[in-house]
Amino acid sequence: MAIAQGSEFYEKRVRLPLPETQARHFLYGKSLLEKNGLRHYEVSNFSRKGFECRHNMNYWRGGDYIGLGAAAHSHLEGRRFWNHEEIEMYISLINGKGSAKKGEESLKGQKRFMESLLIGLRMVDGVNIKELEHWFKALLSEDNRTKIADLMKHGLLAKKTGRLRATTSGMVILDEICARLI
Repeated sequence: MAIAQGSEFYEKRVRLPLPETQARHFLYGKSLLEKNGLRHYEVSNFSRKGFECRHNMNYWRGGDYIGLGAAAHSHLEGRRFWNHEEIEMYISLINGKGSAKKGEESLKGQKRFMESLLIGLRMVDGVNIKELEHWFKALLSEDNRTKIADLMKHGLLAKKTGRLRATTSGMVILDEICARLI
């Protein structure tokens, strides 16, 4: 976890706890929430069964969505695009051109496969790599197969019923795991 440069926390020189302390806090919070009937369904989300955030679940599963407003992002059939983040520019472009789109990228094949894999690891249920390979007509590289095997050996990832998922220990450092697989 990091504090973004330019943010209010950054300007106020807020310091984050050590990673070990953050991990303890995460595990304590997880335990407390689960004891009170909430189910851990995504790295940073808990809910009662049936009340999971549909927007987030759609996002983590690579679904389509439309973002409205300044800095909003959208995803349609493998094409991601985003609006200008400055509100004055956004309003000016909407009034003048009817669109405030700032940029876009096409996610195809291997790129979409890897993004779906990494985003899917955020879900407690994980991802089915064989399904992703079939959907995106792409294969997990031999290098990443080796890295995944190593992460499994260290108890950070696990495979159950064909689904690769982060363990509780892996959830604590999921950003680092994903960075290794990029």
